[in-house]
Formats: sequence, structure tokens, C-alpha cells
Amino acid sequence: MNDRAKKNLRNVMVLALADGKLTAEERQLVQSLGSRSGMDAAEMVRLVEEVRADSARLSVPGDPAERTELVRLLVQAATVDGEVAPQERRILELLARYVGMAPAELHVMLGAAVRVPESAGGPAEAPAAPQTAAPLSPADEAEIDRRVEELYERFEGWDDDRRRQAFAELGSYGRQAAAALLRVLESYRGPTGAADVLALKTLVAEQLGRIGAPEAVYFLAQVVNMGDLDDEISSSELRFASAEAIGRIVGRDFARDQAGLDAARLWWDAEGAERYDPLPR
Repeated sequence: MNDRAKKNLRNVMVLALADGKLTAEERQLVQSLGSRSGMDAAEMVRLVEEVRADSARLSVPGDPAERTELVRLLVQAATVDGEVAPQERRILELLARYVGMAPAELHVMLGAAVRVPESAGGPAEAPAAPQTAAPLSPADEAEIDRRVEELYERFEGWDDDRRRQAFAELGSYGRQAAAALLRVLESYRGPTGAADVLALKTLVAEQLGRIGAPEAVYFLAQVVNMGDLDDEISSSELRFASAEAIGRIVGRDFARDQAGLDAARLWWDAEGAERYDPLPR
């Protein structure tokens, strides 16, 4: 068993045992990973005992590609039983922050894997933000990143038609572009030479609504709920566009004005927060 495979398996065990127990699904995943890595049953028992006794921490690789692979592997471990324990969620959030992953990207990766708890009357209604987009090919991922970088570099010099064309081209990737768009929405970076750094984010919100990305609702709602004094990171037009985008995604008619914004805020408080934040708190 090579050293990298052993570290990955150990990291999975650290996360799986974070809540003090190993579910049947987690045990099956660990055994599968161990088997693929050539670890026998005795070695597996020793590793579990080592993690339990040591209260071990994650071993984070230095290579960026290996770090991303580790996050994906741990997301799989955390969600294999259909729910994310609070301890597991905290570990994932800390790891994502440590490796430089945007919260939105982690949110998208976790997406639909959380099981909705059952109520006394039977299974609860499934959240309206389930399935994540199909994985991107490396070529498509690189092309989306290139287009996003072009937006930052050339946005200020484009007229409105060219800006919307650029977003339409990015939107042609559908929900596969959602994670990249969410990174732009959350970033403090503005377009090169731009006096109005929020115009870009307004078009991002608009595009997220057009491609119908349910994983974006939570983040759009954070913009919607910003107050009028938050103009350095928001604006009325951005809030209006975010409200309209939420409406497109969830099937509500939130107009792109103050009335639509107020309606979106009421909807979020009444039902949206419960339905569109799939991470347990």
C-alpha cells in the first residue's frame, strides 16, 4: 500500500470517526478503499485503532491537485450515509478554507447528498435543491476558468451587449458553470480597471437564474438579505437581480424591483432557508 493511499484512507477514517461512530455505509467505504489499496483486515483494524487512540488530525498534502482530490474524497466519506454530521461539516469547512476552496464550491460539492430527516408523519418533503451537475471534463473546466478570467480582464472595456454575450457563452455550459459563477459572486475581486465592481456580480446573479442552479439559491439569498447600508459589497440592482434569479430557480415570480426583493425576503424567512440550505447546523 503506497504512502499516499494510506494517508488518504487515514484521512477518511479521521472524518468518518469525527462524530464518534462508524456507520455501516462509512465502514463499507473504508473497506472498499482499503481493499483497492491492498490493505488487509488486520491492517485495517490497526489503522482504525490508531485513529481512535490518537484523535488524529487530517494530513493535508502539499500538491494543489492532491488537495482537491482529498476534499472530494472526504466529501464522499461525509455524505456516503446520506447526511453530514456537524463535526464532519466543521472539518470539511476548515479543510476547504485551508486549501483555498470557496465556500460556494464546497456547498456545490455537498449539494444533494444530505438526507432529509423523517418527521413523525413520515418522510419529509425532499428539498428542492437536489442533484448537482455532472462532473466537468478537465477541458471544459479549463475553458470555464479561462472565460471567467476573461470576464475579469475585459469586462470594463466591453459594452452591455458584449458583456451579456460573454455570460451567455458561459451559461451555455448550464449548471456545470454554477460553481465558477458562485466563486465570482462571492469574490471580493473586481474587473480590471472597473469603477463599478458590482455590475459584474449583477450579471452573475442574472445568469445563475437563467441556468436554474438550485445550489445558488442560498448564496443569492445572502445578497437579497443584505441591507441598504451594505453598498460597498452590494447594491439595490444586485439585490433586485438576485431576487429575480431566486424566483426563476424556485418557480416564483419575484419582480426585479423593491416589491420583488421584499417578496423574496419573506419567502426565504418562511420556507427558503429550511429548503435551500442543505447543510445541517
